[in-house]
Amino acid sequence: MFKKILFAVDSTPKRHEVLSVGYELAKLSGAKIILFHVIEIPTQIADLNPDAEEVGYKRASALVDELKKEIKDADIIDEIAIQEGENPSMEIYNAAKKFNVDLIVLGRKTGFEASIMHHSIARFLIEKSKIPILIV
Repeated sequence: MFKKILFAVDSTPKRHEVLSVGYELAKLSGAKIILFHVIEIPTQIADLNPDAEEVGYKRASALVDELKKEIKDADIIDEIAIQEGENPSMEIYNAAKKFNVDLIVLGRKTGFEASIMHHSIARFLIEKSKIPILIV
């Protein structure tokens, strides 16, 4: 059914559930996993703090290392990718095309955050991508 699944992970607590559900789905279908994280550093912050990019990459690396340890079968991981960008929606979309995935898995946000950010990420992907999307 699925050969490659892109896990779009962030630093919210929901990432563990996204990983768990996506991992089980990958196991059942024999798919490989792409762990993908977007570092969002607004230009204004990068201009004010030259170390912002380095700090962002260190945090992102620690995050994906933590998630990698949660996956019981390391062989299921095909790729780990960290991408910097101001538009997470577009970065996820481009990564899904680049890695030629069959499914995008991402977490659902709640409350105020959902109305601002994630709602637009999910909506963008649903409208633009021809790849199926699983929102956990």
